[in-house]
Amino acid sequence: MRHRPLRRSPSHWLPWRWLPWLRLPWLALVWLALGLSGCGLLDAATDVPFGAGAIPRIEQPLAWPDPDDLVESPDPAPTGYPESLDGATLAHLVGAMATAGRCQAITESDGNGVLTNLRTTMTACGLAGRCTSTCPADFEGLRVEIEADLELISAADAAKIKGRLASADASSIVQVRLRFFELGPYEGASDDPVRVSDRLSAFTFGLRDSSGGALDLVDLHHLADIRPETPRRFDLDRRSPLTKRLKEAVLSGDAVRLGLHLEVRVPSPSLYQMRLRPAGVLIDVQPELVISVLDVASSAL
Repeated sequence: MRHRPLRRSPSHWLPWRWLPWLRLPWLALVWLALGLSGCGLLDAATDVPFGAGAIPRIEQPLAWPDPDDLVESPDPAPTGYPESLDGATLAHLVGAMATAGRCQAITESDGNGVLTNLRTTMTACGLAGRCTSTCPADFEGLRVEIEADLELISAADAAKIKGRLASADASSIVQVRLRFFELGPYEGASDDPVRVSDRLSAFTFGLRDSSGGALDLVDLHHLADIRPETPRRFDLDRRSPLTKRLKEAVLSGDAVRLGLHLEVRVPSPSLYQMRLRPAGVLIDVQPELVISVLDVASSAL
């Protein structure tokens, strides 16, 4: 006589202690899974980048100053001195400064767009021990410093952001960051630039505020990886007073204006390889805010 195989009831393969979990709503199970899988995944699911489309991207070429504003041509000009510095190299500029008995040239301009109040300082280092107080130790070449007022977020855009984050406080802005598509010195037309960062010995991109806060974000070794096809993000230190004041300005609906600090060092061997015109520093950056949707669940995000 053949016996039928025993069929186990559901209670055998589904322990009774699991049944209460089946009554949880599906969304609760998702949140539970995220919580059990670690804080990183939970943060990724609840933090939303807020940038492109809400905050305008900044695309700004900064041309080197007009050579005639940097140094006057000597009269009479010594043998071999170029008739005009327009087609000259940075080596010619350093030579012109030495001929004029100067080791530093400073120009100021109103600027345009989101960059205003530009101040460019060019210092020839290693000229018979002159300008030693402003030259880095053991550096010979040209040091270029650019200071400007940078409008990171306009008042109109800040007001829109405030409207979306009406119920939020500064802690709701989890991170402030800059996404660079282009950064560094260039030659040629700014819409088809030739990158020349490999001729530098140092580079710094930083931000400053009116209270003395300072953040240096990008160094020379980062520039090779910043391309339109491979943009790079740089986070502002959330512990910095500058970052905290920036968040407060956004939530107040005020324009976010910071000081831009750029430093470029061109060593002596590279001076003949870099032109004065057309050339300068190219900046293409997207400001971004990372918002916690848990903190602003009732907002329009």
